[in-house]
Amino acid sequence: MFNSPILRAGAATIATVMTITAVAVAAAPTKGGSYGDCKLHACKVNDIQVSKNGKTIALFRAFTKCNLIPFTKDPGGFKITKAGTFGFTGVKRDFNGHSVKVVITGKFVSSKLIRGTMRYSTTAPKRCDTKTIKYAAKLGAGSL
Repeated sequence: MFNSPILRAGAATIATVMTITAVAVAAAPTKGGSYGDCKLHACKVNDIQVSKNGKTIALFRAFTKCNLIPFTKDPGGFKITKAGTFGFTGVKRDFNGHSVKVVITGKFVSSKLIRGTMRYSTTAPKRCDTKTIKYAAKLGAGSL
């Protein structure tokens, strides 16, 4: 189709730019959106809420074998990068005062889907470690 090397190079450049643009658009979260992976009340991630301006994760709520009761303040407030990724590593306290180490990663693969991992661990009142749990949270599938 393109007999000239210059035309072939130009076509390849245009295809590359279009691919990069499509990836950047796909990574944008839905502003104010609520994501989850609940099916018939079984959830890995109960709720991931995006801020109204779409720049931060306002709330990340999940219950695991290491945190069966809610945190006094759910993880949230972490920045969403231009590439559509976010993460959090820290210690949160549950309503009983137990410390739970939380490690969260996520990436918006489209405006309607987040893929990521989470890990929760604690040493008191007993040792518990979920190991790494993969999740796929969809827009509108969260439950509060």
